Amino acid sequence: MRKIVIFILLGALTLTFSGCDMFRKLAGRPTSADIAAKKAAIELAEKNRKAEQAKADSLEQAASTASFDMELVGWRELKPESRQALGSKYYIVAGVFGKRSNAESLRRQIEAKGYETALLEYASGMIAVGVCPSSSLPEAFSSLEKLKKESFCPKEAWIFENI
Repeated sequence: MRKIVIFILLGALTLTFSGCDMFRKLAGRPTSADIAAKKAAIELAEKNRKAEQAKADSLEQAASTASFDMELVGWRELKPESRQALGSKYYIVAGVFGKRSNAESLRRQIEAKGYETALLEYASGMIAVGVCPSSSLPEAFSSLEKLKKESFCPKEAWIFENI
């Protein structure tokens, strides 16, 4: 009987001081450290997802409140006098502005570097600064690559086609 009591006490002490992790490990289940690490990874992923969603929401809100359409504006939306004044089929658009003074400033900066420019006036009132007029698309692409190396040219520069 005495041996049984000692055995029961040793068993109780083992259970008390060993904790559940020992049994989880023996059963091949995740330990509390594994569970804590997984919880932290899930919380980090959720935080990143929420940040991305907030960014997407703010971009959507900005696009919906913009005063003009951010998509490529076709040639039909140019002012007729601006479209007729253009002598070439392709232009590299280095910037689009709501204020004429900003467009003129960029135009002067680009002309000081030796490039030919033109102002493209849209019916919406926006003014684009067109650079490197050309009559062939391969030449326009070549000009675009050259311009992107210049300090005044944004990464978002694009080719305008005057149809």
